[in-house]
Amino acid sequence: MAVALGWQGHVDSNLSFSAFFDRDHTLVARFMPQVSNAFEGPLIAENGSGLFVIGQGDWHQDGEGNKLLLAVGAGRCNYPAPLRAGRWYHLALRVVVGTDVMTFQPFLNGNSLGAPMSVPRDDPGLPRGTMRFGKRTTGGTVNGHNAQYFGFLDEVAIFSTALPPVRIAALASSTSPLTGDEPDLLSGFTFHGRHVQPRMARSTSLHGVAKLVGTSENWDSAADAALLPLPPQSAEMNLPFTVGEDWRVGTR
Repeated sequence: MAVALGWQGHVDSNLSFSAFFDRDHTLVARFMPQVSNAFEGPLIAENGSGLFVIGQGDWHQDGEGNKLLLAVGAGRCNYPAPLRAGRWYHLALRVVVGTDVMTFQPFLNGNSLGAPMSVPRDDPGLPRGTMRFGKRTTGGTVNGHNAQYFGFLDEVAIFSTALPPVRIAALASSTSPLTGDEPDLLSGFTFHGRHVQPRMARSTSLHGVAKLVGTSENWDSAADAALLPLPPQSAEMNLPFTVGEDWRVGTR
């Protein structure tokens, strides 16, 4: 199983950022976007104060193209990423906490996406509260957008160390779900319904249109893409038009 997220849908967890954020850690997750040429779509964000977002970025911003957005406190970075709708991806965010700065390095399918992003440890905008999936804190926007992730999310986990790249690559290539017995695993969330250890079975609450969907056991993109829920008949969205240009709009 995976959780399906759509307009006004999100999942709240009981995992506080204070449980891991001030020390080295690695955040991992699997996701299948429903739309590739998209606006901002937070996979994982904060529910509280400050700012934490990792997810799809605005495909217009910093040059057209699919990308992942990382935003922590005052730090923001768009990483070009070859995302395609209806495909499973493995995401990892490796975080090293130094004396003065925190360094964030994103990986997609085991491959580094680019130069790490650094944020001061005393940044007043660092996240506080609990972890949320699909949207930011209620009322919070991303680049002025009421940002929403559309697609599947599965197997979110926190490791209590900055995992070496070789181990991140091994996690990405594995077709076996996490069990909760993995070394350095601090906590996690699985939606597939199998028996797992308590560390991988933290409670969550689904809101809005968020729902569980019976996806494949080994993240088979071809099989699972057909299970993506149809979008609702109406939804708020930003049209992909350049500001200041004139457009003629017609109906058929």
